[in-house]
Amino acid sequence: MPTLIPDIPETQEHKIERLKKIIQVLMDRAEHSLNSEGSDFSLFQTTVTLEEKVRQRTRELHDAMDQLALANKQLDTSLTELKKTQNQLVESRKMAALGGLVAGVAHEINTPAGIAVTAASLIGEEIKELRLLLQEEKLSRTRLDEFLNTIGDSNTLTLRNLQRVSRLVKDFKEVAVNQSNMEKHTIRLDQLIRNTCQFLQPNLTDKQTRLNLNLEKGVYAHTYSIAIEQIITNLITNSLEHGFQPEHLQPAITIESRTDNNNIQLIFSDNGQGIAEEIRERIFEPFYTTRRGQGGTGLGLHITYNLVTEILQGQIEYQPDSKSGARFCICFPFESSG
Repeated sequence: MPTLIPDIPETQEHKIERLKKIIQVLMDRAEHSLNSEGSDFSLFQTTVTLEEKVRQRTRELHDAMDQLALANKQLDTSLTELKKTQNQLVESRKMAALGGLVAGVAHEINTPAGIAVTAASLIGEEIKELRLLLQEEKLSRTRLDEFLNTIGDSNTLTLRNLQRVSRLVKDFKEVAVNQSNMEKHTIRLDQLIRNTCQFLQPNLTDKQTRLNLNLEKGVYAHTYSIAIEQIITNLITNSLEHGFQPEHLQPAITIESRTDNNNIQLIFSDNGQGIAEEIRERIFEPFYTTRRGQGGTGLGLHITYNLVTEILQGQIEYQPDSKSGARFCICFPFESSG
């Protein structure tokens, strides 16, 4: 028993092509009839029949073309609406992300700013009491020493927290990365990375961390060198602050570079404790940190993500090392647009 082939819906393009073939066949038949022997009446009948069929097929062809034009118009309208909806969705997500970012900044700044205000207020109260004691000539040596100690501690507390606010503001400004304050240069990648790491050598030495560079030589790119320098700096800093416990033996960081078609790949890895599986999906979120209250702002990897994706038009991915440690794979084009 033959296998039944299911009907496939005929597209407008296929229908038009089929009608064209039918018309051509009819025209060929007419020409054949005109060239063959036969009575005038038979020839007349054949001609009339063929002309009617040609007219009918022509009408069908025009109808099909009109339907195709209408379908194309509807498709264009749908694509326009889809693009509009997509843009609105992107803007909505941007606004939601910005709202979360602003809320995070306000929350992060509020704590150190509040502490600084409290400490400054305490200094004001102490000065007020000191003046009163001086006026009444009741200021003792012991009370003066207490006053100086309180003023010193409060001043240190105020300064430390204001410095943290300043750092948060600086980090927040770096989150809003854009190309307007960056220039593209033709750079030799291995030299740029080596020079960047040289500036960070005191930090590596302080943490007794070995740096291994396996860089493909002679790779040139026309891109944003400042972005690459900041990415390398952020990743090294992240490893030094989060990757190694004080008791870690022989800490090491490795940076590799290679080329693949029109892209550059940077592989950054360390032999530290790695990133726990339950938090990996959140490491690029702004203000997400496991060192809350210990100086961590949770903006380093978020800034890195923005630099890679927005400035270099590339991708960054965290790839867990089967042995140990953290591993980031970055891919971006030789020629950055913009």
